[in-house]
Amino acid sequence: MATTTTATAALAANSEAPRPSRRLSVTNANALANFSVLQSRFRDHRLVVFLDYDGTLTPIVNDPALALLSPAMKDTLEKLREKFITGVITGRSLHKIQKFVSIPQLYYAGSHGFDIEGPNGTAIKNQVAAQFLTDLHNVRDELCEKIKDVPGAEVEDNIFAVSLHYRNVDPSLRPQISALARTTSDQHPQIKLNQGKMVYEFKPKIDWNKGKALQWLLQALDLDKHDDVYTIYIGDDTTDEDAFRLFQAKCNLKGVGIVVTEESVSTDASFTLRDTNEVCEFLNRLITCDGHANSAPSTSPYKTQCLQWRQVSSVTDANVHEETSIAQELLGVDVQHREFITLRWQDGKRSKFHLLHLRTWCLCPECQHETGQRIINSFEIDPGNLDIAEIFVKGDTLNIVWNDQHESSFPTKWLLENSYSQWALDQHAHDMTPIPLPLDAPVPTTEYARMMDEDDDKGLYEALQQVVENGFTVIRNTPSEPGAVKTLAERISPISHSFQYGDVFDVIAEPKPVNIAYTTVYLKSHVDLAYYESPPGLQFLHALRFDESVQGGESTFVDVFSVADEFRRSHPEHFATFCRVPATFMKRHLTREKATIMEYQRPHIQLNHRDEVIAVHWSPPFEGPLKVPFDDVMPYYDAYRIFHELVEGGKHRYEFKLKQGDTVIFNQRRVLHGRKQFSQSSNGVRHLQGTYVNIDDALCRYNVLRTRFASNDPTAKNRRVANGNFA
Repeated sequence: MATTTTATAALAANSEAPRPSRRLSVTNANALANFSVLQSRFRDHRLVVFLDYDGTLTPIVNDPALALLSPAMKDTLEKLREKFITGVITGRSLHKIQKFVSIPQLYYAGSHGFDIEGPNGTAIKNQVAAQFLTDLHNVRDELCEKIKDVPGAEVEDNIFAVSLHYRNVDPSLRPQISALARTTSDQHPQIKLNQGKMVYEFKPKIDWNKGKALQWLLQALDLDKHDDVYTIYIGDDTTDEDAFRLFQAKCNLKGVGIVVTEESVSTDASFTLRDTNEVCEFLNRLITCDGHANSAPSTSPYKTQCLQWRQVSSVTDANVHEETSIAQELLGVDVQHREFITLRWQDGKRSKFHLLHLRTWCLCPECQHETGQRIINSFEIDPGNLDIAEIFVKGDTLNIVWNDQHESSFPTKWLLENSYSQWALDQHAHDMTPIPLPLDAPVPTTEYARMMDEDDDKGLYEALQQVVENGFTVIRNTPSEPGAVKTLAERISPISHSFQYGDVFDVIAEPKPVNIAYTTVYLKSHVDLAYYESPPGLQFLHALRFDESVQGGESTFVDVFSVADEFRRSHPEHFATFCRVPATFMKRHLTREKATIMEYQRPHIQLNHRDEVIAVHWSPPFEGPLKVPFDDVMPYYDAYRIFHELVEGGKHRYEFKLKQGDTVIFNQRRVLHGRKQFSQSSNGVRHLQGTYVNIDDALCRYNVLRTRFASNDPTAKNRRVANGNFA
């Protein structure tokens, strides 16, 4: 016993400032044997627990598809997540690990942390490498072809990673596996190769790993800067070392790494567990031990997903009663200090509303006109004399009788949509975030006749939904008649921005063009009319004539939000420059029929109050000289060059060739457009006609149609349209 105590004390002293990749003894550093040391560290802390899957929660098996969670381990995880924030970070794909574990209340990070999702209903979601999916698919297909003649080799598609398993390969053939893995990696410079336990992992070549994923999750949960939070990470593979390193003293993160191993190993972890049985025993010790605080932090907007709130029938300072037909979503209401109320929803969330706010937004005819305009305003209400006489829930409506006997009724749907609690703001921001269309996805299309059917606006709604969701759509079989594009556009809203080029402009090679688009040269990705205060929103390009003899001329589209996201991750300093230094957008052409001098200055990237990208302005053909301080010029040009490389590099570019009768509709504020160079014979013609409509008019049309056709469809989102709206 004395020997054990001495070893424990020595370990406790040394592990406060761990040395990188020290060699741990499976006996002296065992987390169960040294549980009292660990307990002294997390005493009075809120625990957060993240775990690897294969080799940690379930034993390594020959067939990866059979690595199933034991009933005992699943029961332990269920109990663990009731007390602590709990998650799994694994090389498996997100959907695969969610299916294997089958506990929806956990946080999951699949594909080595490249694909993250929180419990059902939370706003936590992060896919950091969507632009690499095509490269990964190519790697997967090549590996499948190469291993056909290697018995026992298996390729596993983990979406944001590809795994080449060779555990069942004869040892004499393993050098062949190693060679083909490295050859495949060399052929794909965007993909990096890592070796794990009997597996080669192909992942996007960016600075992201399990450690980065753990950091991101802690930040998203607002747990990274709190002294009372202690994180435990348990894993068994080399890929888990990035997470273990987070707990080195220089990283300033309270927590500990525990490696699962039966041998003494060099690792950045501080403790060991021998196998999955010891992992299960250790987790059960955490569940039953005293001296820690449950990780249900008031600072976390997400943890409320895992809580069960009791139903309260009476509160202070108000007469509250609940009718028998209480709405399914709303469990109850608390009134606090005559300042605000707290609504308790069935899924565990809470929404707080100030009394002044609710009284201001009373929906009754005395307070709000049928046109939607307010009759009463907040400055007409004295918050010091505002109080609630009675409050109750009836059906799906919250009813308030104020102390002056005025009555207000708020549908629960309105309360959810207008909640300004942090979880609701985060959910709204998540829903608004544009999701780029995968480059290998089919072109979204709608038939012209269906979109133009005025007796049924469903086709129009579906086309607009594709534009809002994906950034663009193609309308098939538009009549090959001059002006047909104007008729199509006016189905949505009136034509806009017609001063320079008219209601309809022709994109056709001309001997003396007034615009570079009216040539046959390669046209780089750009926004039209960036020198306007409010550039056009939707652009329509109709292939009035596109002869098969025309070589080239493919249309190109780049989701600039996706580019901006990569720019921010890969070059944060340059990203900051692009958000701060104003570019000059200019059109100066005095020799044309409509002489033009227009100029507008603004940064290329615009952020909202949450530091989210809400607009990107990129139009190299229509830029003028900088008008900024001397010290900003060279940083601007450095950032400009890198952003241009990302735009034109092809990783974010969707391209296809229009056919005669096709009309592409795209949100040109979100999706940059361009064109490949083309050549046309004496008989071959490429003739497009185009027009614009205002982004706000188009969005209004979409939202009205959405209330008709998808009012109860949670997948029908109102994504950001890059018009600078802070929402």
